[in-house]
Amino acid sequence: MVLEVVFRRPSVPIRLRTPPLGPQLDGFSRWLSTQGFSGKALQRRLWQVSHFNRYLEQAGIRDCRDIERNFAERFLSNHMPRCRCEDQPWRRRLGTPGAVDSILDYLQEQGLLSSTAQPATHPGLHAEFLEYLKSERNLVDRSIKRHQQYLAPFLEGLGPNAPQERLRKLSASEVQRFFVKHSEKAGPGTRRGVQGFLRTFLRFCLRRGYVERDLSQVVPKIRKYKLSHVPRGPSQEEIRKILDGIERTTPVGRRDFAIL
Repeated sequence: MVLEVVFRRPSVPIRLRTPPLGPQLDGFSRWLSTQGFSGKALQRRLWQVSHFNRYLEQAGIRDCRDIERNFAERFLSNHMPRCRCEDQPWRRRLGTPGAVDSILDYLQEQGLLSSTAQPATHPGLHAEFLEYLKSERNLVDRSIKRHQQYLAPFLEGLGPNAPQERLRKLSASEVQRFFVKHSEKAGPGTRRGVQGFLRTFLRFCLRRGYVERDLSQVVPKIRKYKLSHVPRGPSQEEIRKILDGIERTTPVGRRDFAIL
């Protein structure tokens, strides 16, 4: 399935095919179709990949062979929480981590993803936590990747030396600042992802003796209000503007005014 089939507007495929990821999107869309993605889901995933593509372009990447997986971690942890891209409204951003994982998996299958990777900060602790997620929590690869995208910036914040000693001095305010930094002005999915990572990692640290108290309790809760998804009605000012805009000198206008 090519982009012209997915998007009816001719200008959209032209816009999406910009390097470095654009030339691969036709093959990527066919790859997603074989996995059972519907037309709407396919459109959303391609828009999300185009968002990542623009981030790579601004970072100076011109060829998909120069892309590394840590670029995705930086995009999701640094750019997404502060995203001000006008063509990426909140609803379109939902599910972006999955879309980024998908395009990287596709490039890996095609042999186009760079094998060069930056060394992980505190590799021992990094590997230990990932093994904990896999062996003790029995998480699937996609869930592990979701935790991993927040693990790197968290460990970087500990500093270059002696992470276990630094963890013992970790305070509740530091945990809360990390949560705010990576979830402020982000969608509910991103906030839940940061919250889940922090709680899981801090409980892991408690079990290993790296922290002396359960700091997972200080991770901010995400309030969910009943019926919060129901659209709100127009304000009083908007209602007045609507009514004032009706021409009441005609029978049709008087009818419309009476109905409204």
